[in-house]
Amino acid sequence: MLAYTNQVVAAREDLGILAAAIAAAGPAVALVARCPGASADALTAHAVRLVRQARAPDAQVLVTGRADIAAATGAHGVILRSDDLSVAEARTLRRRDGHPLLVFRSVHDAAEAAAAAAEGADARVVGAIWPAASPPRRAGGGV
Repeated sequence: MLAYTNQVVAAREDLGILAAAIAAAGPAVALVARCPGASADALTAHAVRLVRQARAPDAQVLVTGRADIAAATGAHGVILRSDDLSVAEARTLRRRDGHPLLVFRSVHDAAEAAAAAAEGADARVVGAIWPAASPPRRAGGGV
């Protein structure tokens, strides 16, 4: 399960308590640092805070769109969008502990899912199945 967070969640005073409670579910859960439109510094600070709350063997932390920030903050991996690095490029980065990053790919249709599998992504995150307010630029793809 992926528990997405954004700038609104990052600003909550009780984020530490919430993140620790989610992390207690174990490694089947990942906290996702996602801050659309935010600066790299803001995303980094948010990822650092989540990493502190999700210590192994608890939940993993993933960063959306920025493999460099994932590696630098000690996050477990990255969720790449279609306009981000390739899976191969992201694989050149290592976490602070020397382990490779987990590389997920965000997909929105069967063709993108097949391409992500061919690229060697560790997992695919299927988005915008139904129409939603976020992201507004993409209609739901259906099941």
